Amino acid sequence: GKLQRLHPLAEADERRFLKGLISHLNVALYRIRNRIFLQNTMLDQVKLSIPLIFEYTKEQLVLCAEMYGVSFDEDEVAYIALYVGSIYETSAQLDNRITILMTCEFGTTTSEILGSRIRRLMPDCTFIGPLPRTEAIEYVASNPVDLVISTGGLDVGGVRTIQVSPLLRRQDVDAIKSALYQLSYTKMCKMFMESRRATDDSRKPSHA
Repeated sequence: GKLQRLHPLAEADERRFLKGLISHLNVALYRIRNRIFLQNTMLDQVKLSIPLIFEYTKEQLVLCAEMYGVSFDEDEVAYIALYVGSIYETSAQLDNRITILMTCEFGTTTSEILGSRIRRLMPDCTFIGPLPRTEAIEYVASNPVDLVISTGGLDVGGVRTIQVSPLLRRQDVDAIKSALYQLSYTKMCKMFMESRRATDDSRKPSHA
């Protein structure tokens, strides 16, 4: 219910989420009640990769533990947090879309080849261009852009820029994917915090 308030889910997604969450909780409760201690080898990775969702899940499981008279250790919390994170990321996918501006100074043919390759590799992103530098600067001045991919390493309105070869080498692809992961996670965290703040504010009693 609280995750639904944080980020509303479609009815079918909500049913799927609740069914999976109940299954995860039942297994966790069985292990706890039967003193079956399971070491989660991904614990440290989860705490580092999705710290906000891990802490939120931990808070909610404390309340759940009070109801059932049990205690969830961090290994169990990490398993539940992974599931909550996967659902939240999926439900936030459209809102979390990264906008990439491509700029190339090597002529129309090279620009189109580069643009085609990048679009094929990153189909979940929104792409603008390729544009020449002057048009790119004008576009950024009045439109939101998350990342600029440039063959010249040009500064385009202060937006994070990755310089690539017109032929798009393997290291260029790796650099782009790394940047996309960071940007996507930053966006998700921002959305999560804004949703949580709005939810907390809506639950505060109003004063006449």
